[in-house]
Parts: sequence; structure tokens; C-alpha cells
Amino acid sequence: MFAPVRGARRGTTNVALNIQWPGDDPVSEMDFYAEAYHRAGRKLFDAIPKNDDYWFFSFDACPIIFLYWHALELHLKDAVVKGNSVMAFREKPAAFKGNVFSSHDLMPLLEAVEKIVCECGWKGKGDTGSLLGARAVIEEFTAVFPRVAGLYPVGTKGEASIDTGLTFDLRSVVDRLDPLLRYLSDVGSALEAELDDEQDFLSHET
Repeated sequence: MFAPVRGARRGTTNVALNIQWPGDDPVSEMDFYAEAYHRAGRKLFDAIPKNDDYWFFSFDACPIIFLYWHALELHLKDAVVKGNSVMAFREKPAAFKGNVFSSHDLMPLLEAVEKIVCECGWKGKGDTGSLLGARAVIEEFTAVFPRVAGLYPVGTKGEASIDTGLTFDLRSVVDRLDPLLRYLSDVGSALEAELDDEQDFLSHET
């Protein structure tokens, strides 16, 4: 049932993961994973029936919150990995010290991205589609929803993973996070282009 198939083909449900091009490594697919989790979270939200009886006790919000959290984490990590490489080319200290892959706290990752964006000289507006608005949104999101929210009903010590009787507007959460995730995706793409420019410059210098 789970046997590998011979390649992904159009018109089938066969898929291919961890596609490695020459010189690539799995880290290069971080942004693709982030975008996939984001798309899945949005599709789940759009599929939820919008009636009062259903929404009152909707545990379907749990996987949506988890998918959006994971999309945020992966986009931030993608930006940190690429940004640290840019910093290294510029002979600047790494924006994030330690193993980025073992960290699941969004705020330290965001702080590293802030340093990287500052180093690159990019400026943003005060909305959720820019770095200036990202901090407020992520601070509020992580304050309301701990990392295990939506993943488990309890934390590692057996305590409730979210506040008792937590009520929130899921549409508002999704609508605020969507532009932020698109912005972080753009940051990752811009850092990849910046890294390519740094590598091209270095190759011409040597």
C-alpha cells in the first residue's frame, strides 16, 4: 500500500518529495514546505461550514492553527538559514546562534530575521505584510496560541494547552496571518537572490 511508485505523473495521485537537484540539499525545500502548510491551512478554513451551530464547538480549528503555526516556523527558519549565509559572506556575525532546526520558539527566529533584514537595508511599512507589522502579529499569536495549541489538548506536563474556554474569531486569525506569511515568503525569495548575488560577486573576485 505504501510501496514507492515510479515517478509522479499527471493524471495520477502520485507525488514526489525531497527532489534533489545537483548541489541542492533538503534545506533548500524549506520554503516549499512552508507554503504547502499555509495552503493546507487556508483550504481547511475555507472548507469549514459557516453556520452558528457548527462554529460553537469547532475542533476543526485545531489543525488550522497548527498548520499556520508550522508555516510561520518554517518560513522564519528558511529566512534565517539564507540570511545567516548572507551574513557569513559579508563577514558579519550570524543573526541566529545555535541550531536553528531544534528551535521552535517563533520570537527568537523573528528577531534573527529582523537583524538580517536590517543588514540588507530593506524597509517595510507598518502592516502585517512587512517586518514592522510582523512582530506585533507574531507576539499576539504566540501569546494566545502556544506551540502545542492545535496539536495536543495538553502540554508536556499534562496541563491544558490553551486557556479554558478560549474563544476567538478564526477568520480574523487567518486573515491577519495570510499577508504575514506571504511577506515572509517574499523575504526568503529576496534573501535567496541576495545570496546568489553575493556568490556571483565572490566568484568574479577569485
